Amino acid sequence: RVLFLFAGHNIYLGPSIDVLSYFASHGYNCEEHNNPADFVLDLLIESNNTCSTKLQTAYLHSNMHLNICQIIRNDMNKNENKDNSLLKYNTFRTYSHEFYYVAQRTLCNVLRNPSLFASQIISVIIYCLFTGLIFNKLETTVEIGAYNRFGAIFFIISCQVLGAVNALEPLIKERALFIH
Repeated sequence: RVLFLFAGHNIYLGPSIDVLSYFASHGYNCEEHNNPADFVLDLLIESNNTCSTKLQTAYLHSNMHLNICQIIRNDMNKNENKDNSLLKYNTFRTYSHEFYYVAQRTLCNVLRNPSLFASQIISVIIYCLFTGLIFNKLETTVEIGAYNRFGAIFFIISCQVLGAVNALEPLIKERALFIH
């Protein structure tokens, strides 16, 4: 099942196979070579208030909405006499619990690709040695020492920021996928 929302209101809730026929029945036809998901996103993003109001009203009068309301009523009637202990369930997780799962995921990634892990460790070691050699034995005077320390902080921050630029490479290479 697929659910489409616009401005907090349901627009469609039903099987993904029926999405195009549903919107076509309300006067919004998908072009022949257009991706249906992109069509729906474009329709919802670029729609004006009249279009969104029309789609909201169409959903409220559709069988999808009536079926969902009936299912909710049936579930509420079934659960009227039952203990609502499931509603009181606390989903809070401690930081140690979260840390455990993040560490487990990271360990799996390291085991899957050990060469990437080794290259990251080597690059960090080289970076630390390089930074230590450049800023070794800074002067302790107020004026010159402060400028040197500001320079070291700037160098460290700029290296960290430029190191994150590698994450942009896939986005640039696959730019055509993001434009429609």
